[in-house]
Amino acid sequence: MRERIEDIPLLVISIIEEIKERENKRHLKVEEAVFHVLKQYDWPGNVRELRNVVERMVLLCKNDALGKEDTAFFAKKLYQRQSSRDQEEGEAEVIRKVLAETKGNKGEAAKILGMDRSTLWRKMKRYERS
Repeated sequence: MRERIEDIPLLVISIIEEIKERENKRHLKVEEAVFHVLKQYDWPGNVRELRNVVERMVLLCKNDALGKEDTAFFAKKLYQRQSSRDQEEGEAEVIRKVLAETKGNKGEAAKILGMDRSTLWRKMKRYERS
């Protein structure tokens, strides 16, 4: 799904149709703001995770249209994830700077950073991918 963000609106509408049939729900419209919020996420859990989020929104919806207010629980998750990502980017930058200062000496860098050498290796490997 990460590579096909443009499919999210169609998937959401399809999931809502399934829920309506299963739960005998009324007709639900989806405001564009909902799609905008859902497109902000990278969806590591793929379609199954999207289905869970949409089902929760439908269950919490108090009127005949899913709006931005129905995404509040999800927007909070998005914010927390972004904060975590920002924190990791900052840590990766510090590691790069210390490694540059120590001319790549990982043992010395780990000591300066106050972490075990194996932790430094693990973090370097993880940040190398991001």
